[in-house]
Amino acid sequence: MDSSLSQWIQPLVAVSIGFLIAFRAHTKKSLSTSGALAGFFVMALHIFVGFRFGAMIFAFFFTSSALTKKGQDMKKKIDPEFKQGGQRNWFVSSFIVVSSCCCQCSLPTSGIRTQGARVRTPAIPLIHRVEFLVTRLLDKKKKLWFNFMESGSGSSVMDLCIACSAGVDTSAKRVKRQFAFNAVLVGSVALLFFTVEYDMIQVLSNSGIASVLVVAIWVLTEGKDRCLNSKDSALITSLIGGVIGHYSCSNGDTWSSEIGVLSDDRPRLITTFKPVRKGTNGGVTKTGLLAAAAGGSVIGLSYVLLELLTVRCGSDRVAKQLLVIPVATIAGLGGSIIDSLLGATLQFSGFCSIRQKVVGKPGPTIKKISGLAILDNNAVNFVSILLTTILTSIACLYIF
Repeated sequence: MDSSLSQWIQPLVAVSIGFLIAFRAHTKKSLSTSGALAGFFVMALHIFVGFRFGAMIFAFFFTSSALTKKGQDMKKKIDPEFKQGGQRNWFVSSFIVVSSCCCQCSLPTSGIRTQGARVRTPAIPLIHRVEFLVTRLLDKKKKLWFNFMESGSGSSVMDLCIACSAGVDTSAKRVKRQFAFNAVLVGSVALLFFTVEYDMIQVLSNSGIASVLVVAIWVLTEGKDRCLNSKDSALITSLIGGVIGHYSCSNGDTWSSEIGVLSDDRPRLITTFKPVRKGTNGGVTKTGLLAAAAGGSVIGLSYVLLELLTVRCGSDRVAKQLLVIPVATIAGLGGSIIDSLLGATLQFSGFCSIRQKVVGKPGPTIKKISGLAILDNNAVNFVSILLTTILTSIACLYIF
C-alpha cells in the first residue's frame, strides 16, 4: 500500500466511525445534539491516536448506554434527574472558563448620578453574573429571567440600563462599554441556553482526562503505537495505564449504578453499612460491586484484544499485556468504591416527603440521609476518575 495513502487511513476511519456512532446515538436519543457533537470529537480523537483507545471508549459507551436504557422504568421511580433514553444534559463548562479569563470586568462601585440621585452599581464580576445565570437556568429554566432580575445582579444591570437610556452622563465611556458588553454577553448566554441543550459536563467528567492523556501519548510517541513497557518508557507506560484506569473507573461505576439499582439487594451506605433507600449516594450492594469489577474487566479485555491486533510487541512482552485485564478489573472496582465514598461524604442525599424520592439537594421537605452538599454527580465522577487514573498509572509502572 502506498505510504501516502496509508497515513490517511486511520484518520479517515476515526472520523467515519466517530460520526456514525455519534449520529446513531443522537437518533436513538442517547445523546442530545451537543452531546453527539462532543462525542464525535472525543471518539474520533481516541481512534486517531490508537485503535485500542477507541476500543475502550466504545466499550464504555455501548455497554453503559445499553444498561441505562434497560433500567429506564426503575430509574424513573428513584432518579429525579432521569431522562428518557439515558440522555444527560452536559453544560459547556469551557464557556465559563473562557468568560472568566476574558471578561473579568465589573461595574464601578461608586455608582453614577442621575439628576441628583445616585444609582448604585455594585462591583459584581461578569463571570459571577454568568455563573448565576447558568445555575438558575439549570435549576429552573422557565423562571430564569425572573430569578435573575430579583437578584442583586439583575437589578444592578437594570439600574444602569435605565440611567443610560435617560441620557445620564456616566463621565466614563468605559462604563458604557462594560455595560454594553455585559448586557450582550448575558443576553447571549440566556438565548444560548434557552434554545440549545448542551452535554458537555458529562463528556468532560467521563472522557476529559482520558482525552488529555491520549493527546499526550500521541505527542510523545509521535503517532506510533507503543506497548506497556516501563523499561522502554516509564512516562508513556504510566499515561497508557492512566487511560486504562480512567475508562475502567467510568465503566465500572456505571455498571455498578445501573445493575445495582435493578437488583433486589438493599443498598448499604458504604461509610456506616446501614441500610439506605435505593438511589442514595454512597449506597452499595454486593451485586453492584461485582458489576463494577465486571465493567472494568470489559475495558481491559477490549484494550488487550485491539492491542494484540494492531500493536507489535516483543515476544517477551505479549504475555505480560494480558495483565491489563486484572488491572482494569481492580480499577473498575476501586473506582466505584472511591465514587461511593465521595458520594456518601461530600454529596448530599435526602428523602423528599412530597415526591417520595431520594433527591440531591436540601430543602424544607427534605430529610437528610447522608453527605454534605459540596459535590454534585459530575464532580464526584470527575474526582473518582482522576484518583483512579493516577493510582492505575502508578500501578502500571510497577507491573509492566
